[in-house]
Amino acid sequence: MTNGPVDRILWQRLDKPGLEWCEISRSPDRTQVAGVALVAHAGVPYRIEYAIVDVDLGFSPMTNSLPIWRLGLAPGETRAIRAAWVRFPEFTVEVLRQTYERADQFTYLYRSDGFEASLSIDNEGIVEEYGSYWRVVARQRLDATKP
Repeated sequence: MTNGPVDRILWQRLDKPGLEWCEISRSPDRTQVAGVALVAHAGVPYRIEYAIVDVDLGFSPMTNSLPIWRLGLAPGETRAIRAAWVRFPEFTVEVLRQTYERADQFTYLYRSDGFEASLSIDNEGIVEEYGSYWRVVARQRLDATKP
């Protein structure tokens, strides 16, 4: 059980049918992320459940928060990383070079292999908007310290 805040977030896919629900549990020594994505690809509906610490899931805006938290960039800084990228709908894993550039307090520019998107984050580095693809539509914070 966590002794820190718990965030529950719902994103809506903007360019095609899709939703993602995620729960982030924090404690002083770890962060746990678990969720479910409901997406359609080529007319086929998918339900994808996950529980992670650090990976880039090709169907999830949440996993972009992981390097944002880890890198701790100041505005104007850029860092290139390599990530284990789970492609969707193939579910193959590739090494993907990614670049995160912090434009200002709440905006990052994400680049990878010819792709680019602006990421809007909240005060805690959680992605709220992912280009024209995803946007948070609901969010709840639970105080895990209260019974």
